[in-house]
Amino acid sequence: MPFSRFDIARGVTIPNCISEALAEEIGTHIGDGHLKFVKPSRGGTEYRWIYSGHLTEDREYLLSHVASLVKKLYNIRGSIYERSAKTELSLMYGSKAVFYFKSKVLGIPIGPKHSIRIPAIIFQSEDNGIFAACLRGLFDTDGSLAFQKNWREEYADPIINFGTVSPLLADDVAVLLGQLHFHFRQNTYRSKDPNKRPLHHIWLDGPKRLEEWIAKVGFANASKFSKYLVWKAYGYCPPRTTHLERLRMIDEKCK
Repeated sequence: MPFSRFDIARGVTIPNCISEALAEEIGTHIGDGHLKFVKPSRGGTEYRWIYSGHLTEDREYLLSHVASLVKKLYNIRGSIYERSAKTELSLMYGSKAVFYFKSKVLGIPIGPKHSIRIPAIIFQSEDNGIFAACLRGLFDTDGSLAFQKNWREEYADPIINFGTVSPLLADDVAVLLGQLHFHFRQNTYRSKDPNKRPLHHIWLDGPKRLEEWIAKVGFANASKFSKYLVWKAYGYCPPRTTHLERLRMIDEKCK
């Protein structure tokens, strides 16, 4: 499905149709990205989009995988910002052409994402590879993989979880999961604090669901994938371990 023609700056490229790479980047942006206008003191307007993650746990994912994905799609390089006090790492890009492609063509909102949803072009593709790629980007950023205790008191029971304040996004994710024939559960948690938005949860639990996820969707975020590798190697994955600690566990098992 071709997109509308779009005026672009020299050197910047804009995808002319949906692809698995674009679908994954869309999911990544929905999860941990945002669009914003910046008014510098020197005047004018800057058009920025930013991906943010954990300073250490998401470093490899952002600086290697996401940066490569963006370069492939838009032929643009970003700037790296670290906030040690907030344990946050960000990739920031500036391109008016890409900014408006995301906003006007893909329909990604500028600013808060309280009502964000999966762009229509994802569903219109009717392609399971596109669906899986979008889910991968979304769960790599805003999803989690954890392990609950079993009857042996081992952290061996996997659960893949996703939460959002956008009810539209939760429903769209449920549709994509259904298209890929996943069995999942969904609920809404309403806080007693009236100032807090309801949180919409979707989760898949159990070994069978995790293996199905790896086969159909997978993790491009190395930190999340290392949890799966530890679980496969040991039959469990301890909580509160770092990516580096899990890599060491995997290395020890391979010796």
